[in-house]
Amino acid sequence: MGASACFAIALLVGALTAEAEGYLLRHLYLGLVELIKNFLLWYESDIYRHARPLCSRVDNKTIYYVMFIILAALLLTAYLMRRSRYGLALRSIGEQ
Repeated sequence: MGASACFAIALLVGALTAEAEGYLLRHLYLGLVELIKNFLLWYESDIYRHARPLCSRVDNKTIYYVMFIILAALLLTAYLMRRSRYGLALRSIGEQ
């Protein structure tokens, strides 16, 4: 059931953003994410009548540390990629 819902949302987003590019594409994605988030919050509070939200709540400190770990992993991957053979190939492709 969940996989079918995700497939339907991905198909809808793909159809809506097929011709978009650049800033418009980013704005469409952010808008759709906010729409889905607000729909889930509305469903949890009004329809499902669940006292505790289905989406887990975490404090800001945890979010900060997770984002910091993701940034460190991204920077390490970029550094290692630049120094590898594949990085040289990607740079040569990007220059063309």
